[in-house]
This record gives sequence, structure tokens and C-alpha cells, in this order.
Amino acid sequence: MSVVKLIDKLQKMIHSSIQKIDSQKNLIEVERGYYEENEKVIGLTLKYCNLTHFPDLLIDLSHLKYLDISNNNLNELPETLGNLTTLEELRVTQNRLKTLPNNIGNLTNLKKLYLRGNQITQVPEGLWQVKQIEELDIGGGNQLAVISNNIGYLRKLTKLYLDGNMYTTLPDTLGNLKKLVVLDIAHGHLENLPESISKLHSLEFLYVADSRLKSIPSSLTTLPNLRYLNISENAITELPETLGKLIKLIEFRMYDNQIKKLPESIGDLINLLELHVQNNQLATLPETIGKLENLRQLILKGNKIKTLPKTIKQLHELQVLDLRVNEVESLPEDLSGLDKLSHLDLRGNRFHTLPTSIGSLPHLEKLDLRWNRLKTLPPWFQTLQAKGCIIYS
Repeated sequence: MSVVKLIDKLQKMIHSSIQKIDSQKNLIEVERGYYEENEKVIGLTLKYCNLTHFPDLLIDLSHLKYLDISNNNLNELPETLGNLTTLEELRVTQNRLKTLPNNIGNLTNLKKLYLRGNQITQVPEGLWQVKQIEELDIGGGNQLAVISNNIGYLRKLTKLYLDGNMYTTLPDTLGNLKKLVVLDIAHGHLENLPESISKLHSLEFLYVADSRLKSIPSSLTTLPNLRYLNISENAITELPETLGKLIKLIEFRMYDNQIKKLPESIGDLINLLELHVQNNQLATLPETIGKLENLRQLILKGNKIKTLPKTIKQLHELQVLDLRVNEVESLPEDLSGLDKLSHLDLRGNRFHTLPTSIGSLPHLEKLDLRWNRLKTLPPWFQTLQAKGCIIYS
């Protein structure tokens, strides 16, 4: 069937036009479109078409490399999907799938598979035979209760999204995924991390927020290339002393836990740019915090902090310091080293006085002092306001 006839039939079926796109990579930007080469359909997007069944016409597209049928009402995919052996990327997000066809393993050229936002409760063993796959997304609202040991066969995976499912453990074979760069296992019921996670030496981004973790294994701190770590919204009470080994970390989010102290080794995270520790149970910070010479954001609101170490002044790159809702009565007298600080939030503490060095901070744009115990306003307020600093008192 010619491309013209095929597209004409599809347009009649969906009661909408399908535009011709000049590049396959641009198909993701349109709701309905196709890309052809040498009079063969290479890429096809049929999003928001109210499809309830997989169109039989698509099975004959023997040169198809890209197919996006997301945001429809598909309850299942046919076994004949396995005939599309040239497929390299398949997107079936935001449908109503509960499983996948058994012969999905026939798609031996498939490199990217996106199934986010379905109702998948199990996947066939054939999926683990697609050994060329590099990106796999079964997250965002699916209902997998078990992750198969056979996931370890997908050794070319670089991105794996399993967030928002029902499983409580992960198999040790996860450690076989040596090329994995992104791992999202957040927003679920995960109770612990496998020790084999230490084998993921290529991992740069790890999302495990909003789960049921009570601790972090020290093996996690051996990941040499980890840049982003999010363990927020768990029930973690302490961090491993070996945390400082994560020397490439640039963003660390651990808010909404029950952490009582930060390990001394946190000062070894010399590349850290953002540290989010709000809503924990910290009473103080280690002196080594001053070694974080590249830190730009330090978010500490909602803890039980009473004092800050004098080394805080060594954070020369710090731009945002949020100390809201703690129990701080005084700050170190010398804060002059915070010469890039632009936002200082001290709301809801127990201040009676403030150090005069705040008035000399050259880049301060906003100072919030509401709900403290200041009886008089220091004269340097006017100096800051004259430079354009907004002060709430």
C-alpha cells in the first residue's frame, strides 16, 4: 500500500488529519504526524486519537522505526506487534494497558520503550529478551508488584524508570546494569535498596524519594559518578559515615525524613551545589559544612537547629540560606564570607539580636525576619534597604 493511501485510511479512521514531518526526531513534538523515506513510513505519531484498538493497518509497516500511540484508550496491544521487527522506539504512555504481548521479545531492534501512565501489573518474560534496549519507562502509575530477576539481562540500559509502582524490593540482578545512568525508583513502596546497587558505576541520577526506606546502605556511597541523589520523603534516621565518598555529587535532596545529624564526611562533597535538608530533626550542623566551597543553596527549614557553626562563613558561593522554623537564637558574629548571599530566610526562630555583619553583605536581595523576638531594628537595616534589599520584619 502506498504511503498516500495508508495515511488517507488512517485519517478517515481517526477523523483527523496527519501531517507530514520533515524529520523523524520532530515527531515527538506533534500529536499526529508521519515521516517517510523512499516512499516508506519510517515514523508515525497518533496521539490523542481516542483509539480503543491497535490499528491493524500499522502491522504492515515493515520499515517502521518510530511509533507513538500515547494518550489513547488502548486496553491491550496485539500479538502481531511482534511483527514490527524494525521498531527502534515505541511510545504507548497514558493508555490503559495491563500487560504486554508475549512476543514483544521479537522486537530485537527496540532501543526505547515508554509505557508510563498505564495500569500494567506484570510484564511478559519476552521483555527481558529485548537486549538492545537502552531506555525503559514502566513508571508513573503502573502497578508492578514484582520486578523480575531477569531485568539483569538488559545490560545496555542507560535509563530505567520504575517509579510509582507497588514492589517492595528490587532484585540483586539490578547490579548487572553497568551502563545505567538514570534510575528512578521513587514514589512507591520500596523498603530497602539492594547492596548490588554499588555495582552501578555509571549511575549519575538516583531518585528514590517518597518510598518506605528507613536507612541507606553504605554501599550506595561507593557510586563514583553519582551527581544527583534524592532520598526525600522516607523514614530515614541516619546517613552512612561514608557519605563523603560521593565526591561528584552536585545536588542532594533528603528533606522530609527523620535525620538527626549529618555525618562529618559531608564536608568532603566539595562539588555540591545544592543541599536540601528541610523537615528533619537536625539540632546542629557539623563544622565540616564550611568545606562545601561550591555550595549555592542550603535549605534547612523545619528542623530543631539551635546554632550554626562559625565555619558557615566559609561558604563563599552560597546564594540562598533558608533557616525558617528552627530554634536559632543567634548567628555567628562574622558572616562576612557570605559575599554572594542573596536570600536569607530567618523566619520563625528565636532571635533577639542579629550580627552586624549581615548589614555588610554586598549582594543581599531579601532578608526575612518575621516571627522572631527582635525588640528593636538594627541601624544597618536602612543601609541594606538603600541598596535595594527587601526586608520583612
